[in-house]
Amino acid sequence: MDWRRTKTLFIVLLVLLNLFLAATLLYGNTIGSGQNEYEAHAVRILSDRGITYAGNWPDGPETAGMLRFESVLPTADKLLARMMPDARSRMREDGIREYTVGSRTLRTGKGTDGRDEMVYEDPDAGYVLAGSSDDGIRRSVGDLFRAIGLGKYHLALDEERTDGAARTLTYVQPYREGLLFDNRVIVRLQGGGIRSLTVRLHKEQQMMEPVGGGTGEVLTVQQALLLSPVRGPLELRDVRFGWGQADAGELYFSPMWRIRLADGREIRLDAYTGVLLATQENAP
Repeated sequence: MDWRRTKTLFIVLLVLLNLFLAATLLYGNTIGSGQNEYEAHAVRILSDRGITYAGNWPDGPETAGMLRFESVLPTADKLLARMMPDARSRMREDGIREYTVGSRTLRTGKGTDGRDEMVYEDPDAGYVLAGSSDDGIRRSVGDLFRAIGLGKYHLALDEERTDGAARTLTYVQPYREGLLFDNRVIVRLQGGGIRSLTVRLHKEQQMMEPVGGGTGEVLTVQQALLLSPVRGPLELRDVRFGWGQADAGELYFSPMWRIRLADGREIRLDAYTGVLLATQENAP
């Protein structure tokens, strides 16, 4: 073996490797610096428009597709067995299936906004959760979800509000880099009991290409705000990327940015175009 030639070859390869690493580091820093400058400039423009956010601006995926889902609600059998044994059933003239026992009612069908939902209501809040502390109540809600067949959705607490003895907990389904905003369960408590439980959950099927064509490139939330008609003064409280129904009749979730404002409102922006999709007062 020619050790001199081998040594020379090794040195040349080592030098080339160092040059490659140096170039990669330099190029990466340049790109990162440019991106940071762009984001800082976008934030300044938003601030000039009266739009401010005290938190760290979240990152979304570079690309994302639509998410097709099944327009079928979870079965009511386990909820009925757990919370409403011996309930009577009837089909209303408006197509809503209704179950009743005592003060408790369960309805399945279209909601007032045209979306499928399952709604349990009890003005007496007779189904009492175990535990009195905040953590204890959340654990009890999680146990209830598993008992009524919702455990497979791995629901995460998204919002919690209190008003005296009343408390509202909103749970949504995590998915990849974001949340499925319209796959959610809203629990309203009175004291330690459940006053209402609204279930809007659909089984996701598959990713699909953007309906309008293209690569599905996702705007940053700053870009989406700049392209949107939204104007200040607005104080942003929470910013999340995810998927939701742009229209109640659609059978797929679209990528979007959900922005909650300090005044309680919620706005949604199309993650492809920045188009304002919805504004909701006092969300959820």
